[in-house]
Amino acid sequence: MTAHYIKKITILTVLFLCTKSLLSQSDTTQANEIYRDAFRTAFADREISEDEQNLLITLQKSLNIPDEQVQTLRSLVIESFPAARDQSGRWPLVLQNMAFGAGLYGWGIPYVLDVKDTKWFVGGEMFSLGSSFYLTYRFTKNMDISQGRAHLLRYGSIIGLHVAGSYAQLIRPDSDKLMVSTMMLGVPTGMVAIDYFYRRWQPDLGHAYAMTQWGELGYRTLGNIYAMFSPEPEEPFWDYEISQPDQTYEQEHAEWEKKYERWNRYRYCINAFGHPLGIWTERLLFADRDYTFGDGLMLTWGRIYGFFCSVMVWDLIFTKSDENFNDLSGLLFNTFGSIGGTLLADRYIKGDNYTVGQSILMAAGGLSGGLFASGIGVILEIDESRFYDIIAPVGSLAGFYLTRKILEVRSETSSLPIKDEFKIVIQPQLHQVQHQLMPGIGIDILF
Repeated sequence: MTAHYIKKITILTVLFLCTKSLLSQSDTTQANEIYRDAFRTAFADREISEDEQNLLITLQKSLNIPDEQVQTLRSLVIESFPAARDQSGRWPLVLQNMAFGAGLYGWGIPYVLDVKDTKWFVGGEMFSLGSSFYLTYRFTKNMDISQGRAHLLRYGSIIGLHVAGSYAQLIRPDSDKLMVSTMMLGVPTGMVAIDYFYRRWQPDLGHAYAMTQWGELGYRTLGNIYAMFSPEPEEPFWDYEISQPDQTYEQEHAEWEKKYERWNRYRYCINAFGHPLGIWTERLLFADRDYTFGDGLMLTWGRIYGFFCSVMVWDLIFTKSDENFNDLSGLLFNTFGSIGGTLLADRYIKGDNYTVGQSILMAAGGLSGGLFASGIGVILEIDESRFYDIIAPVGSLAGFYLTRKILEVRSETSSLPIKDEFKIVIQPQLHQVQHQLMPGIGIDILF
């Protein structure tokens, strides 16, 4: 039992004992003031324990206050307290920054400073890991860090890393130190930039996840469009089984390497700017939608299923041709399949609010349906690939449909709250601490 908890119980007990002496001469206003002060003391930590509740009930009976009046007094006290900070995403953000501290800055700083002694790399990893924890912990101590905000901050750090690395490769492809330096600068820059838009838009967790899905979709789509209009340079072919390469081939290969490096730098840079393009698309088309985190996962399944179907349909059409999936036709199918699957999933979940568990069950049902249908072909010893190109997507779609039939998904108009999480419970002793590890996964520790 903490000192704060003992202090609260003591104050409530004193208030209760003092009430007995005032009870005979107390009018209704005085009784209300006594109960309001007692409840304010009990609610100081925003929690009412069982012992505190019992004392408040006894106090209410002693003061002879009706239940309706008690509810009114409690509501007034609760409304007078400042809004509680939402720090459910704080610990995932701390863990993310610790990973960056060990994975990028720990070796990146000694590398940029051209340190040769191994001890600085080992010590730098340890120092960066510890300092990243402390700095993030202190910086976020008095901040509202919801799961949605933490999720966007993670995504912003990735965007900053990607854009900074692309810019460095574009201007100085031969300078690895410049690239590492700009990447280390890009991580916090990306987090600050996306946090500005978070505070401007105030998206909930579902929309935050949808924004990252469309951001990744924009990244892939813009890269595919670039590859369509600027095909990857073909590497010169030489049959090594016949003879050794001559000087002409070596010159052609050297020229190809330069062309490929230049093509790859531009592709990497253009891809990076697909992230903000995708986020802008989500805000333009879907900002008014009602998304849970489970709905966001459904968009992911739609995107994956759309890509899967595009591969199957492409293979069905071009099985006997020399086309490659990285050629124009494959890139077109990839792009339209991914975008189409995401849009169809968004249309499918309209009016419903999926939980995380229901969304994962839908994905598992679709996967099981595809494997079940393909298993039939294996048992029947069907070797024709086109059979699987048809049966696998149909089986997956049937799996989605049958799984949806057995789920009770709440509508968007339902007033009942949705518990959008999984819990891992570790239970050795007495006092309970709850933390959300990441969206949809939580941990309750009793100690």
